[in-house]
Amino acid sequence: GTDIGFWKNKASVSFDYFNYKMYDLLRQRGTASSIFGANYPSENIGENKYAGWEFNGNLSHDIGAVKFFVNLNLATVKNTLQYYDEPNRPYEWMMRTGRRSGQIFGLVADGFFKDAQDVINSPKIDGFAVVPGDIKYKDLNADGIINVFDEKALGTEKPELIYGATLSAGYKGLELTVIMKGVKNRDMLLSGQ
Repeated sequence: GTDIGFWKNKASVSFDYFNYKMYDLLRQRGTASSIFGANYPSENIGENKYAGWEFNGNLSHDIGAVKFFVNLNLATVKNTLQYYDEPNRPYEWMMRTGRRSGQIFGLVADGFFKDAQDVINSPKIDGFAVVPGDIKYKDLNADGIINVFDEKALGTEKPELIYGATLSAGYKGLELTVIMKGVKNRDMLLSGQ
């Protein structure tokens, strides 16, 4: 990383790059079945890799009795499950290892059932009787049944881009501060009602 100051540190910028691996993370085994109905305890078997960069810029200045301050920040992070003790999965799209941490898995929507004929001609959803107007899903393994073998990575709960700004102005002890924050490439899983 680097830090640079200008005009007697009234303006400054910093930039950091990181690329590191964490290991011995607590995870439950996925390749072994439970013993007598109880799950295995968490073990130090997980590995994640994190890579990204951070930028931060500051500007502060006084004009008479008026003081102002501006801060801008931007960061990216990509985290990957390097090792995840998961069961053997029959299709690559079902694998968790090598994917992002916080990855959401589910069925891929493919429109809506239009009418009764569309219901008859489409793959059957395991354990669910569909009617026209219900969501239609993609049959990824082309076996004619929509089930857990058709689930794939849909998005991630962890944002890839984080940004923000702080704007502050003061006059004789009175100060006004505005803070703005945002994220990009973050998905949320909605469930229930």
